[in-house]
Amino acid sequence: MNVYEIITDKVVKGLEKKGADWFKPWKGGNDYPPMSYGSRTAYKGINYFMLNYEMGVNGYTSPVFITYKQMQGAGGELKKEYTGHQVVYWVVSYSVTCANGKKKYYPNEKALKKVGKSVHDKDVETHFSPRYYTVYNLDDVEGVEDFTQAEKKEVVEGTVFEKIDDAQIVWNNYKKAPSLKHGGTRAFYQPAKHHIQMPIQDDFISSDDYYKVLFHEMIHSTGHKSILNRFTENAVEYNEGKEEYSFEELVAELGAMFLVSVTGIEPKSDNRNSQTYINGWIKHLKDNPKHILFASSKSQKAVDYILTK
Repeated sequence: MNVYEIITDKVVKGLEKKGADWFKPWKGGNDYPPMSYGSRTAYKGINYFMLNYEMGVNGYTSPVFITYKQMQGAGGELKKEYTGHQVVYWVVSYSVTCANGKKKYYPNEKALKKVGKSVHDKDVETHFSPRYYTVYNLDDVEGVEDFTQAEKKEVVEGTVFEKIDDAQIVWNNYKKAPSLKHGGTRAFYQPAKHHIQMPIQDDFISSDDYYKVLFHEMIHSTGHKSILNRFTENAVEYNEGKEEYSFEELVAELGAMFLVSVTGIEPKSDNRNSQTYINGWIKHLKDNPKHILFASSKSQKAVDYILTK
């Protein structure tokens, strides 16, 4: 199996077992998100969801994950019969189109600069290839101290998982926010007008659910041409019959659950969590193994934009 198939298989299994709960933050022993032992920062993107799921399935009390090399360097040992978990990273390379039409490839930016080229040149293409390495949760390791146990629960700087007390702050701080009106029975984003329409707040079963749906539409709105330019040039409305619609919905739901995690809200239910909706995702991901990685990358950029003042 390649990286895309490995990750998609894990996500599909998570959706089949837990449905939309696969996206929810795991409430472990000290309420930290999945953390890297090496960098002491929270994992982002698809790694957050995968390791968050492993925390819940295995009942981990520690949020910290460590590589085998780091474990050896810290004087630790892996407990018997414990397996690791995959973490994805991207290898970036470049290609330049030559005069004869053929492409010449360069493994990194340093090699590109040696031939006098820049990543911003029009004839330079950027290529992203996923790779993975294995990490172990500290619950499965002996002899390595869990740094989160000795720290107070504070904001994790440098990550998108900064704790926000009031979900309204997320909307208030959103640069280039679309217009927002309440009324009707549907929640949707209109790219042509850069506008979010929401049902009135009293129509939601809880304020948590209202903000969850608002977050979903906010992630959609980051695709506007004036922000992250995620839509096709002529996109005016989403076409529910097209593959692009399913992909964008996955981006929005992943991003919304990031914001749910950041704010600590606990939505009870919404019509996006129906089993039919989840089953549609499962089929889509099985048919398109690359989409979960691409979608998580785009949702991460959307969340970063919304949370950056």
